[in-house]
Formats: sequence, C-alpha cells, structure tokens
Amino acid sequence: MKRRTDRSLTLFVILSMIMTFISALQVAANMYEGRPVWFIDILLIPIPIFAFMTVVIFLDLVKQDYLTLQGRIKARSENKIVVHVGNGKMKTFRLRNEYVDAVDVENDIEIIFYKRTRAVIGLTNSTR
Repeated sequence: MKRRTDRSLTLFVILSMIMTFISALQVAANMYEGRPVWFIDILLIPIPIFAFMTVVIFLDLVKQDYLTLQGRIKARSENKIVVHVGNGKMKTFRLRNEYVDAVDVENDIEIIFYKRTRAVIGLTNSTR
C-alpha cells in the first residue's frame, strides 16, 4: 500500500509543478499582451495554491514522517472510513475501494498515514 501511495503522491507533485509552471506562463503571456491588471490578478490566484500543494506533498515524500492511529471504525462508505479515536474524536480517511471493502465496521484498526496530506500508507486490524 505504501508504494502505491508514494507513486500517487509523486504524480500529484509532478502535476502540481506543471500546473504552477503553466499558470506562470499564462500570467507572463497576458502581461506581454498588455491585458488589464484585474485580469492578470485573477490569473495569479492559482499560482500560490499549486505551489503550496507542491510543497506539502513534497515534504511528506521527502521527510517520510507518518503517524500511527489506533481506533474503531464507526462508518464506511464508498471510499471513506470514519475512525473513532481514543480521545473521542472522529477522523475521516479516504482509501481505495478495495481497501475499504477489506475492513468491517466496529472493528479495531491501526492506520498509518502521512502527517501533512493524510494519505494512508498502512492499514491493519489491531487489538487494543
């Protein structure tokens, strides 16, 4: 599961970098064409969003810092599970459909996920 998650995050980093570059090119081309300032301001909005996404995903991939959470599955839908954590909070995680089908509601579970993106890299049944 970890290798597949890492490949997905790598793809997202690459796509975010491409989108940042394309957005910057659009701004430069419109500045060269002499478009109105308000139009260029609108085109500037996505650049920090894509750059932030790139940095956050890249940090997860480089630092490899992940968290382990133990809890009980309270709900399960198409690609989401809701986990009741020991401190009373409910946390939602997105999983691929084949992993969601492998878990049952009201079972104890241990989830390993990246700190910033909350991408799940491990899922095991646990005993408390």
